[in-house]
Amino acid sequence: MKITIGGIRGTAPVTNRAYGKYGGDTTCILVEGSHKSRVMIDMGTGTRLVDHRLRPILGSEPLLILMTHYHLDHLMGIPSFSPLYDTGCNLQFVGPRLEGYSVEEVMHRLLAKPFWPLQMDTMRATVRFDDLDAVGYNQGFMNGALKIRWTRVHHPGGCVAYRIEDTATHTSLVFATDIEWPDSTPEEKTAFLRLCREPRPVDLLLFDGQFTAETAPKYRSWGHSTWKDGVAVARETGAHKLTVIHHSPYRDDTDLDRTEAELNAEMPEAHLAIQGQTLELGTMPL
Repeated sequence: MKITIGGIRGTAPVTNRAYGKYGGDTTCILVEGSHKSRVMIDMGTGTRLVDHRLRPILGSEPLLILMTHYHLDHLMGIPSFSPLYDTGCNLQFVGPRLEGYSVEEVMHRLLAKPFWPLQMDTMRATVRFDDLDAVGYNQGFMNGALKIRWTRVHHPGGCVAYRIEDTATHTSLVFATDIEWPDSTPEEKTAFLRLCREPRPVDLLLFDGQFTAETAPKYRSWGHSTWKDGVAVARETGAHKLTVIHHSPYRDDTDLDRTEAELNAEMPEAHLAIQGQTLELGTMPL
């Protein structure tokens, strides 16, 4: 399994040399599994980097795009996503129904007049929408060799975390952006821990660490966690590796370097995500 970090900044994109190391684009990742299985998660401004990666390899097979929730920092890259304008592309958006809106309704509203010159109905690509709530947690669903399961997590307006397993290599990741672990209910924590543990401890946990322990009290109820929360969850679930995601736009490279050092001292195998990096789990059959 190969994971490309297109963008990993939270709340808003930032452009400045002080943010050059960790990157300034908002959330988007590409997961590539065995037998050319591919899944995108979220479509922030980091979508442009994933778009560049996809263009040479994207064929006529459907590209699955999973949405965690519909806050703008996770949607900003959609209007300029080039496969939407290509008659040879087949896109499948899957997302939860949140605050009364389905993924289909959200995508049509995002591209409605006067916000964009072309509307979703006029895009050249073949586009399909599926409601995640119609998919039960236990059975999950398949996309090629990749099995996808999910659970709801604690965040204003709602959000979901995804587990993706490569059934050919038995490697797995859990992607948990926009989760406020300290304020999660016992039921939410139980469901998330189960997602990370079953059927075996996850190989890679990507976990929201937007705030530090010092700043988190000021932003309580904003829907985010700290890197220390990520360490605690990784230890409790037996996750093999931890990567901290959703960096605050107010934290530059110098600040994040300090956090990386503190994180490494606590958990040597843990790291902060870096825009443009590729993480590999196992060897994929072609």
